[in-house]
Amino acid sequence: MALPVATLPPDESIRLQTNSGAIRRVAISQDGRVMAVQTEGDKVALWDLTTKRPMTPLAGSGWIGTFALSATGKRLAVARAMRGRTTVEVWDVHGPALTTTLSQPTPVRSLAFSPDETLLATFGSTGNVAVVEWASNRTLTNLLVRHPRTSYAGVVAFSPDGSRLAIGEDYGQMSLVNWRTGTMMTLTNLTAGCSRLGAGLLHNHGTAGGRIWNHHPLLGR
Repeated sequence: MALPVATLPPDESIRLQTNSGAIRRVAISQDGRVMAVQTEGDKVALWDLTTKRPMTPLAGSGWIGTFALSATGKRLAVARAMRGRTTVEVWDVHGPALTTTLSQPTPVRSLAFSPDETLLATFGSTGNVAVVEWASNRTLTNLLVRHPRTSYAGVVAFSPDGSRLAIGEDYGQMSLVNWRTGTMMTLTNLTAGCSRLGAGLLHNHGTAGGRIWNHHPLLGR
């Protein structure tokens, strides 16, 4: 399957070829240098987009629920489930080398690195959201939102300064949380979830389109 991607400069495009079947999930680092691709058989391929060449693929086995690249593309977090055990693996992409494995109480629906790449946010299948200092396996906070009704529900994203989390659910609720203080504000009662938190908060609600929120006045900068 040919995979079209946009690289820098913005008006340039390339096509990369993978022979591993259907593409399940794709992530590109914010600097546009690294791409991770999940293919059939729960394999993860890595691409260097500056050279347009494949990197060494990830090892490991087990069903992959989701993954996330850090902003610089140096780290990749992979949520796996195998024989009743759920984990999040943090990889050094340029090895690739497994840096640490974090046990999880429930299957993980969404992952996000903080901008400085020291923290990892997880959204579990029972509505549990955690912020973890992944290098030391130290949980800094635990939040609980409503139990997702569907297997694909639940998404989490950090703000640019790392102080806030956007949490999207499948009950038509999306919240912005100061995870250090626990201050939470519900932004909307539309359907679906949050796709990205940057200078504005992008909220997707089914086929009805999207909405951008300026989140800074809500919980402070």
